[in-house]
Amino acid sequence: MQDLLTEAASAPPDSPAVRDRHGVWDYTTLDHAAHRAAAWLRDRGVRPGDRVAVRLGNVREFVALLF
Repeated sequence: MQDLLTEAASAPPDSPAVRDRHGVWDYTTLDHAAHRAAAWLRDRGVRPGDRVAVRLGNVREFVALLF
């Protein structure tokens, strides 16, 4: 799934990718947030295939965690 985001970010990197009531992230910003979220999870011992429960509202950060 991460590859899909990386590919999307390479085409129109400044196009809007995700929006919430606090603002908009373009694809580049979303891609960077997703990589930071993945690193944060890895640092806490989460590995590929692990299940992670996330409870967030309708916010951009949820999309970053999803990727």
